[in-house]
Amino acid sequence: MRGGDCWKPLGTSASPFQAFPVKQDSPRAATTIRRWEWLAIFLFWMLKNSQQSGLSWLEHFDEGVYASNLFFGEATGYCFPNQHLYAPPLLPALIEWSSLLWPVSVAAKSTVEMFAVYVLWNALFMAVRWFGMATAWVAILLVITSWPRLLFSHAVLTDIPVTAWMLAAVSAFVAGLAERRWSLVILGGVLTGLAWWTKYSGWLPLAIMGTALVVAAAWPNVPFHGKRLTWLLPRLGMWGVGCLVAFVVWSPWLWSLQSRGGYSAVAVNHRGYLVGLSGWWDSARTQLRYQSQDASIPLVVIGVCAAFLVICWRRNPATTTASDVSATDAGVAPPEERFLGRIALAVWVVALVVTIPFYRPYFRLVVPLDIPLRILIAAGVVAAIRYRVGPTDEGSSTFAVNRARLAGGDRDAWAMAVGVVAAVMLVGHLGVSLAHELRDDQPRGRGDVQPFVTVCRQLGEAMRKSARETPSLHETEPLAPSLPASTGMPIQPYDIAVYVYGEPAVMFQLRVKGFENAVPVSHLGFARPGVPPSPVPTFVVIGPHAEKSNEFPRQWAESSPRLKKLVELPARHGWIVRYEEPDWNRRIAYTLYRVE
Repeated sequence: MRGGDCWKPLGTSASPFQAFPVKQDSPRAATTIRRWEWLAIFLFWMLKNSQQSGLSWLEHFDEGVYASNLFFGEATGYCFPNQHLYAPPLLPALIEWSSLLWPVSVAAKSTVEMFAVYVLWNALFMAVRWFGMATAWVAILLVITSWPRLLFSHAVLTDIPVTAWMLAAVSAFVAGLAERRWSLVILGGVLTGLAWWTKYSGWLPLAIMGTALVVAAAWPNVPFHGKRLTWLLPRLGMWGVGCLVAFVVWSPWLWSLQSRGGYSAVAVNHRGYLVGLSGWWDSARTQLRYQSQDASIPLVVIGVCAAFLVICWRRNPATTTASDVSATDAGVAPPEERFLGRIALAVWVVALVVTIPFYRPYFRLVVPLDIPLRILIAAGVVAAIRYRVGPTDEGSSTFAVNRARLAGGDRDAWAMAVGVVAAVMLVGHLGVSLAHELRDDQPRGRGDVQPFVTVCRQLGEAMRKSARETPSLHETEPLAPSLPASTGMPIQPYDIAVYVYGEPAVMFQLRVKGFENAVPVSHLGFARPGVPPSPVPTFVVIGPHAEKSNEFPRQWAESSPRLKKLVELPARHGWIVRYEEPDWNRRIAYTLYRVE
């Protein structure tokens, strides 16, 4: 049977392509989202984003690397030095181009936030096509309140963009392979190539879809049209073409790496992040601890129970009887696409659950796992409710009618359910945020510990003050004479040279604040004894990343006689950095030195 036919429910001689009966008299009506529904989604999304907007500043090491293209010239390939070791150039290039519209500090975050909006839309699209409108409502609620997505939607990192490309690629592959449409398979290959240009793990949609095809062909009691191999082999061939397209799209970047040591140099760098099988369990436990900060998953159970009670017992029920309730929606895509899409999501989740703990427990690694996992959780919640409150013909009492409306996928009933769930989850998230602040041993702005952005501003002020008080080498007077403040002649940031040791985010913040001569360094050779002094005031910023450098102790021993300590500023980073760097939950500091 084809997509227009109605499949029988499980338990008969039917197909497991869908778990529930479906009435497809008006598929367009089933998927049309009304204006007030869009408005509700938008308002809740804005509320959640405003709640978390202050949690992430551009302060992560990789953020400084990706956002700094405009600050470099031909000598470094118009990008941060060795940027290719961290990620391909698509995201930095998009940030660079978007800076034509906005200041670079705004452009960096706006670029990622646009990808975050698309992630929401694609999650809704997947849920509607493969599971139905009721699941889509719960799924979009779970995605909006996703703790990792909220944090990383404001972070200039590759994880949200690569997740957006992966969702789009899997959606195109599923539709193309299920219906044998070459245009969609080629589109899936192009989208995978773009994901590959965003992050070196962007090829994952190819592995997901290849595995999903094999699992689908091996699934028991599936009435394929003909033999299983007859169904599988043509689709494997199409998948292979999709893989070729993805590689062709990515190959220009692979070719460009030949002049920089080839992909092997990238692989060597990435190998340092692997913990192997021996470290798998510790990494998994750490990731689970990170997820314990997310209140949405346990709270959805409470919220759904509350919504169920409200719907079942509310006054003034609709006049329709239980027998008038339509069959529940199970997704509007053709049956084979629904089945293959569900298999692909399950493969996606299982694959990442197994492989993520093989890497250091960086919090950002869970972002590509989070979205498909929440769609499957939403499908499970809706399936459980429908199983327990299936359509009934017990009469038109309040309880029976509302049970049937809920089980039948009635949109107003589900909208009420989602409203209750939203209220419960929002209160839970606010409580979790407050608990984080109360238990933190370094509260923001308390005592001498300042937020990272404030520390960068204070570094700039200290450099200006030192430059004003100390004569430069090419003048007998200070670089800008010490005139009364009323003359309005302060030291200009471009009159100062700043070397930032291993802290790209500090360099970015200083450049945004006007210090055009702030550059990143991984050595202190410019301060060795015997090196001619700079004609302008020269400063060095050293932060906690220096402790990770094996070369830093030796370099410090050679250059410290010429480095005069000016100020040491304790800093408090946001949650993203503290998750990525657990040791940074303790007191850390950024120290400013002047080169004598």
